[in-house]
Amino acid sequence: MTGLILPPKMTAQERRGFRIACACFATMGRQMAREPSVAGPDQQHLITDAVRGQALMLMTVAAALDRTLGRSG
Repeated sequence: MTGLILPPKMTAQERRGFRIACACFATMGRQMAREPSVAGPDQQHLITDAVRGQALMLMTVAAALDRTLGRSG
């Protein structure tokens, strides 16, 4: 296993774009939690704990990335 490779220090504009991308992923997670069909046509019949678990993971990862990389200046 290789070590963690962090990106070089981001400019303010790059950091803003990164944070917007994190917010988009978090929004997708919230949408999946409410209506799993946003995950794709093959998921439309699934309103299950598994899809909600995936949605929670997506929201959690987005928040963690925003907190650790998006706010580092």
